[in-house]
Amino acid sequence: RELAGYDVFGGDFQTVRNVSLNRCNAICSANQRCRAFTYNKKHRLCFLKETVGTLMPNYQALSAVRQSDLRRVRPSKIRVFDNKDVTASDYRQLRGIAFLDCYKTCEADNRCRSFAHVQRSATCWLKSASYPARYKKGVRLGIKEN
Repeated sequence: RELAGYDVFGGDFQTVRNVSLNRCNAICSANQRCRAFTYNKKHRLCFLKETVGTLMPNYQALSAVRQSDLRRVRPSKIRVFDNKDVTASDYRQLRGIAFLDCYKTCEADNRCRSFAHVQRSATCWLKSASYPARYKKGVRLGIKEN
């Protein structure tokens, strides 16, 4: 099933470059390991997925999930913004952590209303507030929706 405007987050096992959407679909269909794919229209990238889980909004993406795996897919309750941060509400810092792990940590923590991830330093800041968001270069901000 096709899901326009969404990225199946994580689970990548292979990236195929400079391909069409139809070719991406054919590659996934021919590979037993492939449970889903996300296609980046702008960059013509095909991300083959061996697992499915969270769907994240991404206007440049089109994803498809095998019918047998649709029940495992769930929409994200966190919106992600590039180059944004919420200041003065940090309650926990995690070092040496990837964005996806920061995301999952916040998602599982009831106190967490938002998080900021700095890729350059692999640092995650869990936050007890989700506003006001301000411009901050190099920071990815995730805000939980109610």
